Amino acid sequence: MIMRIDPKVTDHSPLGGFSESDRQEFKLHGRRAVKAAALSVMDSHAWTRLNELHTSGVRFTKRMGNYCAQCAQPVLDALEGEPLSDYPIGLITHAVHTNDGGEIIRLVSKLSEKGRM
Repeated sequence: MIMRIDPKVTDHSPLGGFSESDRQEFKLHGRRAVKAAALSVMDSHAWTRLNELHTSGVRFTKRMGNYCAQCAQPVLDALEGEPLSDYPIGLITHAVHTNDGGEIIRLVSKLSEKGRM
């Protein structure tokens, strides 16, 4: 008996034979989304500049506030609509309002570990 192999089906992955371009992108939810947003912020240029300014002793300036806002926005977007997220949203919003770079660094670092406070 001769077995015939269908040349069209070469992929036996969970995608079910679909090509890579047919795969849909899925939005992350919950802790994973917050953690991913915090990690992406930590890879950004604004995060590097925020840390440099903070370690050099610059505090509560408009320039520090601009970097705080750039670093906080993706995390706030990920936290929006999540259950029990009012507390971290309030802390981050207050830190951005007061141009407190040290607090932004602490909060985003904490959220990047577990995705929650």
